[in-house]
Amino acid sequence: MNENRIEISDNNRIILDGIESIKEFGEGYVTLKLKKYSVKVEGNDITVSEFTDGCAVLEGQLFSVSFLYV
Repeated sequence: MNENRIEISDNNRIILDGIESIKEFGEGYVTLKLKKYSVKVEGNDITVSEFTDGCAVLEGQLFSVSFLYV
């Protein structure tokens, strides 16, 4: 199966599988493009601690996770 997977640990780490690209990276947010939608993560001091083939790990003080259908 070619599914997306999102795993959230407390409010300080999120792992996303199925990432195609980083769409936006600004102060306080990161928007990631997946196959059928995008995911916007908002918070303080967000960093991309890992980015490998289709997988991203974001760390920081996370406030919200939004699904943006395009």
